[in-house]
Amino acid sequence: MTGKAYRMGRLFHPQDGRTVILPVDHGVAIGHVEGLRNPVSVLRDLVEEGPDAVLLNPGLNRAASDVFNHTGAPARILTVDTFFYDNAAFVQDRIGWAERAVVDGYDGMKVLLPWDTSIQERMATTRLVAELIKESETWQIPIIVEPTLLRGTNQDIRTLSDGVRIGFELGADILKTPYPASAEILQEWVESFKVPIVLLGGPKGSSDADLLRSVADAMRVGAKGVAIGRNVWQRTAPEAKAFFKQLIQIVHPEI
Repeated sequence: MTGKAYRMGRLFHPQDGRTVILPVDHGVAIGHVEGLRNPVSVLRDLVEEGPDAVLLNPGLNRAASDVFNHTGAPARILTVDTFFYDNAAFVQDRIGWAERAVVDGYDGMKVLLPWDTSIQERMATTRLVAELIKESETWQIPIIVEPTLLRGTNQDIRTLSDGVRIGFELGADILKTPYPASAEILQEWVESFKVPIVLLGGPKGSSDADLLRSVADAMRVGAKGVAIGRNVWQRTAPEAKAFFKQLIQIVHPEI
């Protein structure tokens, strides 16, 4: 068994091959984000519901190290890039390295692949993602590539599909992507791109019923899990725990 295969096994539940990832890494790009103002408290509360993995940055990892230092703790995924953008420009760069992730005991790492940017910005992002994928092979740690749209909407299916395809072609181990316009499009991605696809939640806005229905549809057509943060923790703590529990039950109905 390779190191990458071992770590992939840590990210997905052995009984159904699916995963529920709790993202709490937003602060490195957004700053003091609403709902995550006390990230250690949010993490402690939601880990009690049993996510398979947590997506985070080094500062929070250190501050809440006791959450992870025991048998049965969720896997950890390191965010290895950050970005800033406005109406005129998009800037992205690395803030992490595969070697450091392995030394610190992470089970995976994640990089953004925005695809509604300028040609020059797309090329810079493609170089960064390709470089990190090469490192992931050297250090045998899975890499999650997140094709997404920052300025447009998920209804721009051609652009989003192009981003998903390019993430696959670059060598992503896992694709983390928004729900597209329909389950049929997602099913086409699942059938065409032979790596696990994990559905992200994006900014809070859709109704809870719509989001839960989208997750159920995604599981039905072969998606391998979810990575939903703001739609979980941008609500009161009791509501966040209850909603997160619902998500986990949809992804893992038999566990």
